[in-house]
Amino acid sequence: MEVTEHRELMELSAIYGKSAGRLLIETTLATLKFHRTKLILTVAQCDEILMLIYELNRIGNNLNQITHNLNVANLVAENSAVNIGELKKVISEIRIETQRLKNLCR
Repeated sequence: MEVTEHRELMELSAIYGKSAGRLLIETTLATLKFHRTKLILTVAQCDEILMLIYELNRIGNNLNQITHNLNVANLVAENSAVNIGELKKVISEIRIETQRLKNLCR
């Protein structure tokens, strides 16, 4: 912890009448609870998110086809600029994000 962070934590601790440890625990838990709460979105926002999901799925499918074709054609040399592992990672991240976006509009 930086000196300025420690000073600020001590000031807040005095203001709220709580120990530094208790203050850190409570604010961390409050932050985590805040991030777990569901957003309330308008129908228009959900429509935009669904369009984004559609586009992300198209991009993911295209990347998946490229990866498959490169593997089938055995075109990727070990020192190639094309990194199949990186492509697969991007595809996986797209799937995770599209699922997260779908959950926003449920």
